[in-house]
Amino acid sequence: MIRGGDLIVPDPKNPIQSFLGGFNIVNASAQFTLDTGNPRWPFTLMLDYAHNTQAKIGQDDAYLLGAGIGQTRDPGDWAFSAAWTRVETDGVLSMFTLSDYGRRGGTNVEGPILKIDYILLPRLTLTTKGYLVNFIDRPKGLTNSMVNRWQFDALFAF
Repeated sequence: MIRGGDLIVPDPKNPIQSFLGGFNIVNASAQFTLDTGNPRWPFTLMLDYAHNTQAKIGQDDAYLLGAGIGQTRDPGDWAFSAAWTRVETDGVLSMFTLSDYGRRGGTNVEGPILKIDYILLPRLTLTTKGYLVNFIDRPKGLTNSMVNRWQFDALFAF
């Protein structure tokens, strides 16, 4: 068995015939926005949960729990959010997970995501996002030091 979080390179002389378990993923998401009395600063709670009903090793869940305040509609608007994520080895297909999360995306990782958005101009949003990620079960030969990845994006809508 190979734990998630690292690439698998099949040997052409001994190709992978099948996975230990299958993938039948049930997914539910919810978002609740609460009025704070100030229209520029709504409070939002987020939940995303996935469960693989065909996993064979018991590491079959993935989830995101988060909260945010603010919105991004008009120039000068700010939004701040934080989430905790955990993606177990067979919770989802690793090739479809967030590629920025962890060492190379994938599964078998957990940690927070921090995000700040600012509307600079009517069609220009600036964002910074931080991923602070550890392995859930450290693969042999790899350290479990936290991966700190910060992104800075400028999104222009046209």
